[in-house]
Amino acid sequence: MKQKWFYSLVAIPLLAGTSSAQFSIPGATPIPSKPEPITPVGSSEPITGPMAPASKLPPGVESMLRPIDKVPTERNVVVDPKPTYKYELKPEHGDYLVIVKTYRGYFPRNEKERIGEMPDTAIDRESAKKLAEGFAEWIRNELKLPAYLYERGWAKRIEESKRHAAEIERRYQEKKAQGIEIDRRMIKAPMTDYPDEYVVLVGHPKGAIRDMESAGEMAKYLRGLKVTPPSKFSDSFIESEDNVGTKVKTTAINPFATAFAAANPAIVAKTGSRPAPVVDAFIEKINASEPYSLIHAGLKKKYTLLVRYYTGSFEYVGAEGSRSAGPKVDNVGTGLQAAAISASNTANFLRKIKPSFDAYVFHDRKSSLVTVGEFDGPDDPNLAPVLKTLSGFKMVNPKTNETLDQLLEFPRDRETGKLQPILIPIPQIKK
Repeated sequence: MKQKWFYSLVAIPLLAGTSSAQFSIPGATPIPSKPEPITPVGSSEPITGPMAPASKLPPGVESMLRPIDKVPTERNVVVDPKPTYKYELKPEHGDYLVIVKTYRGYFPRNEKERIGEMPDTAIDRESAKKLAEGFAEWIRNELKLPAYLYERGWAKRIEESKRHAAEIERRYQEKKAQGIEIDRRMIKAPMTDYPDEYVVLVGHPKGAIRDMESAGEMAKYLRGLKVTPPSKFSDSFIESEDNVGTKVKTTAINPFATAFAAANPAIVAKTGSRPAPVVDAFIEKINASEPYSLIHAGLKKKYTLLVRYYTGSFEYVGAEGSRSAGPKVDNVGTGLQAAAISASNTANFLRKIKPSFDAYVFHDRKSSLVTVGEFDGPDDPNLAPVLKTLSGFKMVNPKTNETLDQLLEFPRDRETGKLQPILIPIPQIKK
């Protein structure tokens, strides 16, 4: 009996493919010979014919999945010319100024954003420019102070666009090297959006500001002004709302209340670094007895290479290679005094090794810096061999072979792998 039942089970698949095969399983619903008609939701008429084919993918999704054989370019990009505006800040307007207010204007990266996806809290770029120009003009007319504008968002967007394109290219080449069929989705990369940023800066009425201390005094003067600009130039906050969320009272925030000193951004953009600091009488005094003083070396070029710095809490390096911990070091005084001694010893070491280096020391209120050489900028041809030799250079005691100290290890460019110098402007003595 068991043997016969086994044969009947084997026979079922063989008979199922024939039109004459009829069988049933007890308790199961019979399979209809024709599918039941389907009635769509909201309709009284059933569909009796063949089902309609599935709809195609949306064009945007279909293009993302379509194989590509080259790096794609961003489509529908809005033209982004460099902004032009009144009262443009120049390098000759001073090494330092006072930043009073920044107006940010939303910039749409493509046509889709331009048509209607601007954030609710943002203002457009043209409105931001008009507000900044209007505020600068008000300062000039009402306060009789030199006011300027500096737009810094456009340069950030251009730099980000280059970075984004390079990242897309990198991802494409990586997939290509793996022999993978590539589509847009696989090499898509994030991109940061930067708005237009119109900064309103104020200078000194008697001329260009040449040091940070004077700029700080100017900022203090502006913060103490008993004058309120028109509310359209100010931010505001809501003091109260009613039960349904309607704004009841808003209060304008005087932009002068948060004024602060800063280096001239036009100089930073042009040279790649801040203006050379001007040292006061105190800084000049504490550097006067330094045998390798940077500010008394009479250097002609603008920059020097930072190779080491010491702060108030660190390990002290003695002249003969002895080492001990700060801030109190063998009765030499505070951590800053120990920093000064270690910096001077490091400069002395670099001057005596073979090949030797023109090393200098600069003491300020918080630290002591060790620098090497003088250079015109990051492209100075004399810089590359110095970087190669001194990056992460270990100072070793020739008698004991003990590592006394190690210089800074310079960062490398992510794309080229080249060492990047840490150049600082050579401080100037206040005249």
